[in-house]
Amino acid sequence: MKVFIDTNVILEYFMHREKYEVAEKLLKELHNRDAQMFMSVGAFYTIHFIILKYLRKEQGLVGEECLRNLRIILNKILQMFDVAEHDKNSLLQGVSDKEYKDIEDSCQYQVARKVGCAALVSFNISDYNDLTVGQVKIYTPEQFIEKELVNE
Repeated sequence: MKVFIDTNVILEYFMHREKYEVAEKLLKELHNRDAQMFMSVGAFYTIHFIILKYLRKEQGLVGEECLRNLRIILNKILQMFDVAEHDKNSLLQGVSDKEYKDIEDSCQYQVARKVGCAALVSFNISDYNDLTVGQVKIYTPEQFIEKELVNE
């Protein structure tokens, strides 16, 4: 099973935010079933930026200590997820898809499609305009656990 995990799910998990528990349950279940979990290279850059800001402002880390912690987290992310890369055509499809109001979400969907993911999991499924009938099914973590993992 190939599953694309949206940036917000990864951030919830690694930053122990409000929806940490459901993100943890999803990621553990997928890991236990040997699912191939994808994120985009663009998401990696975004996650780097947000976690660095979090370590500095929320955790008060600076200098080498901040960099060491950032590297630990980013290495864990890269161990958990495969990185899906765009090419010019998938980016053009993402930019051109008028179904989307948010081009970044459109590009996330296109890269998930490009690597053959059956599902895209996000806490913000409204960003994907209810495209659950498309090639890649869109789920919240709770929906994915209930509809895809419980019945498997």
